[in-house]
Amino acid sequence: MSEVKTLLLTIMIVVFIFAFTGCESSIEKVEEPEITETTETVAEKEEIKEEKEDVKEIIISNEDMYGEVINNYENALKEYNFDDLDIDEKIEEKYGIKDTSLLMHLTRYSGDGVKLSKKYYDIDKNGVDELILGADNQSGVIYSFDKKTNKPVFVFALDTLERGTMVIFDNGVVFSGGSGGAASHYYEYGKISADGITYKLLENVDEEYTEDSEIPVYKDPETGKKLSYKSLDEVEEKYIYGAKQISFN
Repeated sequence: MSEVKTLLLTIMIVVFIFAFTGCESSIEKVEEPEITETTETVAEKEEIKEEKEDVKEIIISNEDMYGEVINNYENALKEYNFDDLDIDEKIEEKYGIKDTSLLMHLTRYSGDGVKLSKKYYDIDKNGVDELILGADNQSGVIYSFDKKTNKPVFVFALDTLERGTMVIFDNGVVFSGGSGGAASHYYEYGKISADGITYKLLENVDEEYTEDSEIPVYKDPETGKKLSYKSLDEVEEKYIYGAKQISFN
C-alpha cells in the first residue's frame, strides 16, 4: 500500500512540473514596435525646417538690411564738396553711391536745415520693404533688398530734387517729374520689376507748350513722336487713377 502511495505521489509531482513548465513557456514576450522613418515623416521634418528658415528671414529688420546704405549716405554727405570736380567719382568708388543728386541737394541746402530722411515701405508688395531716402519730406532715392545675395540694391533715383519730384503710390507706381522751364515739363511712370530689385519704365511723357497755343503737346522724349494724349489727366488715369499717394515724412 505504501508503495502505491509513493508511486502516485511521484506521478503527481511529475505532472505538476510539466504543467508549470508549459505555462511559463506560453507567456509571450511583448516587444515594442520598431519606429521607422517614413516618407511622410521626412517631408514633415523638411516642412518644419523650411518654416524655421522663413521665420529667420522675417526676423531680419529693415535696419539690418539697409543700415550700411544709410551709413554710407551719412558719411558721404560729410565729404561732399562742390569745389571738387571729381567728387562724384570719389563718392561712388568709396561708398558705392552711383547717383549723387540727393547728396548734392542736401549739401546745397544744408544751411537751411534740410536733412537726410528715410522711410521704409513695401512698394511692390513682395513682403520686403524698400528703403526710400530723401531730403526732409521730399523723396529722391529707392533701394531694395536682394534676398538671394542678402545685399541692398540701388533701384532708382530722381535726376534732380531742385526742380523735380518723386511720388510713390500704393499700386506700386513710382512717378517722377520735373520742369525744364515754364513751357516744358517731363513726366515718368515706372515700377519695380518682378525680380524685386530693378526698375521698369512704364512710360516717359514730355509736355510742351508753344507760343501759338495754350494747349500742350505730348511727346515721347526718346523718339520725339507726338503722343495721342490731350491732357495730363489722361496719362494719370492710365497709371495712377484711384491710387493713393504714400506720404514721405
